[in-house]
Amino acid sequence: MPKQVILDLLNNKHFLLFFLIACVYLFNWTVILKLGLIIQRFSIKTKKVIFPWALIGVLYSFFGKLIIADYVYILGALILLSVLLWGITKVQFSKVIFSALMSLLIAIFSFLLFGQILLINDNFRTIMFDPLGILVGSLLESILPFLFVFIYSQKTIIEKDKFSFPYSFFNIFLLLILYSMFAIVFQWLAYYQYLIIWQVILIEFILICLTFVVLIYIRYINRLQRQKNEENHSSYLLGTILSKQREYRNFFQVIRAMAEKDKNQKIVDYIDNILADMSLVEECNGVNPIFAACQVAEQIKAKEKGVKVSTITKSTLSNLKEPIKVYDIFKDLLQFFIAYEEQVFDDEHLINVEIDETDQEYIFKIIRKNGREEARAELKTLSAPPEGEGTLKQIAKRIGKLRGKVYFLYEEDDLRGCLFKVAKTRPINFLFPV
Repeated sequence: MPKQVILDLLNNKHFLLFFLIACVYLFNWTVILKLGLIIQRFSIKTKKVIFPWALIGVLYSFFGKLIIADYVYILGALILLSVLLWGITKVQFSKVIFSALMSLLIAIFSFLLFGQILLINDNFRTIMFDPLGILVGSLLESILPFLFVFIYSQKTIIEKDKFSFPYSFFNIFLLLILYSMFAIVFQWLAYYQYLIIWQVILIEFILICLTFVVLIYIRYINRLQRQKNEENHSSYLLGTILSKQREYRNFFQVIRAMAEKDKNQKIVDYIDNILADMSLVEECNGVNPIFAACQVAEQIKAKEKGVKVSTITKSTLSNLKEPIKVYDIFKDLLQFFIAYEEQVFDDEHLINVEIDETDQEYIFKIIRKNGREEARAELKTLSAPPEGEGTLKQIAKRIGKLRGKVYFLYEEDDLRGCLFKVAKTRPINFLFPV
């Protein structure tokens, strides 16, 4: 806000208008920050965005032009928005700058889209250059970002949806290109032939219609992807249920055959073996239910392949960064070693999984046992996967993106397992508590 406008509001005691402008600024910064976070696919509660991050943006909007020149105000807003997003997400700064630029461009084009008719009309143009125009202009800037936040704020999109997001993001680029083209047409119509306002209104109407068509299409794609995810999950659950059903049928057939031959002791021993196999996951108070479900599912599939997976969980993983990504990495590593174990000729195939934690990090350890216990001192620890194992190299890159560490365990030249570490989330101490 220009210094002269602030002085006019205070001198004329327009405190209500001053308060309304502050509220609109707060809403505008909150929406722009939320859009930037959604572009980065980062979920956070709105109240944590408002305090203190959006409040810092409001202070910049009020007093930014008092300390910097008008022509670098937008650049300063971009830098501040990038810093605020980085303070929330702590991701690579290049990604932060990109998401901040996209959010700011959408806000600018929102003003171009809805403010052109106001600017080419004499009466409205006068209002736009008054203190009331700051209130109106800020509201116009927040319309498109709010629509995008409304479209993208569905839980399934933020929580690692891997397919619908690129299509939706491509549509954002198409909208920005359209806005750029129409902004040029608006300027030409406004300054070259001032009297053809109906043509401007027609073009404005077409652009607004295209905007809503794209947004509706985005929502449709998201709904289809959500249905697909639900179908895949239901298919997986059905497959697991049928698998267990076949397994229990086999158990009862064996028990019935033993009962017909009066082999009571063998029946007791057989039931004890079944109970031992069913308790694959060690009990842990407060164990993470999502991770526990993932372990049980993988153990069931491994058992069908003749590989027993036993798990000791010593952590609830309550402060895990990017939990869905970590669970996917753990699942892919476990599936790799299960497939690796299938190729080994041995009477018994056993994989031990340990999940532990320190003050700074979580530790996931997977070790192939092959029916015998190796001393831990015998295993060499290397940071490089075996030559030619492209799957492990890709997994190592994914762990690196999470700023984690991965080590591969060898007995002589035999790959015995691996462990990877990921850091815990840590609260950042700012002047304002988050």
